[in-house]
Amino acid sequence: MSISSDFHRFLRWAVKLFSILCLGCCGLVHSNTLEEPTINGEKIRGVNLGGWLVLEKWITPSVFNNVNAEDQWTFCQNLGESEARRRLEQHWNTWVTEDDIITLKNSGINLVRIPLGHWEFSKKQGEPYFSGGLPYADKAVRWAKKHGLKVLIDIHTAPDSQNGFDNSGKQGNAQWLNVEGNFELSLEVVRLATQHFTQSEFQDTVIALQPINEPASWAFDINRIVDFYHQSYQAIRQYSSTLWVAFHDAFVDLYQWPDKVRSDWERVMLDTHIYHCFVDESLQASPNEHVANIRHDGDRVAYISQTIPVLTGEWSIDTTQCYNGYCRSNAMGPNDWDKPNAKDPNCNCGTEHNLDGFTPTYHAFLGAMGDVQMQAYERGAGWVYWNFKTESNPVWNFMLGMEKGWFPKR
Repeated sequence: MSISSDFHRFLRWAVKLFSILCLGCCGLVHSNTLEEPTINGEKIRGVNLGGWLVLEKWITPSVFNNVNAEDQWTFCQNLGESEARRRLEQHWNTWVTEDDIITLKNSGINLVRIPLGHWEFSKKQGEPYFSGGLPYADKAVRWAKKHGLKVLIDIHTAPDSQNGFDNSGKQGNAQWLNVEGNFELSLEVVRLATQHFTQSEFQDTVIALQPINEPASWAFDINRIVDFYHQSYQAIRQYSSTLWVAFHDAFVDLYQWPDKVRSDWERVMLDTHIYHCFVDESLQASPNEHVANIRHDGDRVAYISQTIPVLTGEWSIDTTQCYNGYCRSNAMGPNDWDKPNAKDPNCNCGTEHNLDGFTPTYHAFLGAMGDVQMQAYERGAGWVYWNFKTESNPVWNFMLGMEKGWFPKR
C-alpha cells in the first residue's frame, strides 16, 4: 500500500473519531430511554418485496423479455399502456404470493418493506407510468396481518428521479428537487399514502412509512432534503401520532446525522443501506476484511442509534460484481479468507450465478456475511434484507439463502 493510500485511510479514521468526540461533547446523544421500533419486543428482522410494484430489471429479467427497456419509465413508454399493463398485472399476480409470506414468517421474518411507485397516488403530466399496483400492496398487507408480520410502506420513487437509479422509476439524471412542483407533488404522495395506510384495517399492521427512498445528496442540497423530511413528518402526523417515519440517510455518513435530527421528531428512525459490492474498495477486500468492516458498521449503527434509531433497511451478502469482472464463488478456497479479490478476465455472470459452482468455502463465507451482518445491524433497530427473492442472482435471494444456510433463523 502506498504512503498516500495509508495517509488517506488515516485521515478518514481521524475525521470519524473527531465526529464521535464532537457528538459526545456537544451533548447530542440521547439518554437510554430513547424509543426504538420493535415488533413484539424483538428487533426488526425483515425483507424487501423488491422488483414487484417498482420494476428492477436485474431482479426479474423475464418481465423485460423482448422490450427495449431498462426501468419502469421505458418499460411503460416503449410497450404502451395496454401491453405494459398486461405484463405488469401478470407479474403483480405472481411475484409475491401468500405462500411467500408464510415462508418468510416461518424463517423468522417479522416485517416486510413494500416499495411503491409515487404514481400509485399522484404523478406528473407526461409521465408514462400508470397505477394499478396499490390493490396488490393492500393484498400483501392483509396477508401480513393474517400471518403475524408487520409492514413498512416505502415510497420508492419520485418524479424526475431522486437518484438517477433504475429503482427510482427512471434511470439517468436525478432532477427531483430541481424541477418546480416536484417537492409539492411528493408531499401530496406522502399525504395520500398515509391517509390510505392508516385506515382501520391496516393500522395494527402497517407500522412505518418512508416518504422517499434514497434521495441523492450529491444531486440536491441536503438541507432541502431534510426540509422535505420535516414537512413529510408533519403531513404524516396529521393522520397518525403512532406511525413510525423512516428517513433515508441520503448517502450522508451516519456520523453527520445527529445535528440534523429535529427536536420535535418522535417515532422517527434513520434508514441506512449498507452494501459491500458497489465500490472498488469493497470489491477488492478479502473475506476477512469484509467481516471486519461489518463489525465497524455495527459500531457506527450502535453509536448513532443513541440519538436516532438506525434501521438497516437494505443490505445483502454479495461481495462481487460479475458484470464488471469481479467474481469469487468458483475460485474461493479454504486458504483464501485473507486473499484480496481482483478482477478476473474469465469472470462472467453465468458462472458466478451458478449455484453448482459455489465452493464449500464460498458457502461458508456467505453464511458468515449473513450472520455477522444480522448481529451488527441488530445493534440498531434491526434490518431488512434486499431482496426476498430474485429470478437469477442467488446471493440476493433471501428465501434461497435460508435454504442454503446463509442466514441463521433468529
